[in-house]
Amino acid sequence: MDMGLGRMHRALAALGLTRLPHVCVQVLGTNGKGSTATLLTALCSAHGLGVGLFTSPHFLSVRERIRYYRGGMPGYPQTPGAPLHDGLLPETDWLDAARECLAATTDFGPSGQLTYFELLTVMAARLFTTRGADVAVYEAGLGGSHDATTALSRGMAVFTPMGMDHAGVLGPTIGHIARDKAGAIP
Repeated sequence: MDMGLGRMHRALAALGLTRLPHVCVQVLGTNGKGSTATLLTALCSAHGLGVGLFTSPHFLSVRERIRYYRGGMPGYPQTPGAPLHDGLLPETDWLDAARECLAATTDFGPSGQLTYFELLTVMAARLFTTRGADVAVYEAGLGGSHDATTALSRGMAVFTPMGMDHAGVLGPTIGHIARDKAGAIP
């Protein structure tokens, strides 16, 4: 697998997403990324912001990876009695985003074809832009320097505790792993 960001940069450019209109927060680390991303999303949403949340893996449906909230989220209602929602986007929006992203990258050839995670990352950026998100929280998948979320125009990187995850790819010591993850600092 090519760990570079070239495919992501080409895909984002093809879709006009090189400078995203929302503030991007990238969450990196080994443990607690999903919890941290969810808490940041809840805080922003509770303050009335439109917030996109991109996480992995999913539990039941791939649609769980890309969610959008405005004015509260489950377990964190903005006002007492406010309706709770799961943040899932309509299936038609998902399919439209997938078609658009795939169509924009079909001429990249086999060596330029997006990975599954890259495609979902680009779809998230497209969906959050279409929804008019104020903030989007992206959970990194693998490392930092070469993770697909690092290709996004980020405003902030948040680090959770780091451990010996993916040592076969990122390096044999915690220092190697930390160096790779730190490569995502904007």
